[in-house]
Amino acid sequence: MTPNKDWMAIEDYINDESYKAGVDSFLDFAFQKLGTETIRCPCLRCLNIETGDRDQVRNHLLVYGIVKRYTFWYHHGERRDEPQSMSIDGDSDLEGNENQDEMLGMLRDLYPQYNNVSSPYDANNVEEPNDEAKTFYSLLKDSKDPVYEGCNSSRMSALLKLLHIKTLG
Repeated sequence: MTPNKDWMAIEDYINDESYKAGVDSFLDFAFQKLGTETIRCPCLRCLNIETGDRDQVRNHLLVYGIVKRYTFWYHHGERRDEPQSMSIDGDSDLEGNENQDEMLGMLRDLYPQYNNVSSPYDANNVEEPNDEAKTFYSLLKDSKDPVYEGCNSSRMSALLKLLHIKTLG
């Protein structure tokens, strides 16, 4: 299981203890996976080109910081099918759940008149929802349904990712 990567996003990392703990967990992971004496240094100065031992890479990461976009550690033994770890804060949110929250936010921005409504079939609701509300509830349902059993991504987030890929092409 790969270590938590939240520490990589810390902007003011110089005296941050969680950043230092993240660097140490990254180094433990990399040296365990690769089983070598030296690894590529992902600091902003070396950019995964130069190699160094544990102390040198640790010092570089603490002084220069890590490349923020290096979120998949392929130079350090991470594999695509490897499960991601939980947040340090004790949150059980995985990346898919964060995307799900983004989907809910986008739906609520698209249909602000339904932000305070919890369900289309509340006991207080006497009348049938109108067509626009039915569309909203259908999208809301799709934002919660997983693509398949055990998947962290919702049907809606998967479709939006495919549409994004299509627009790039």
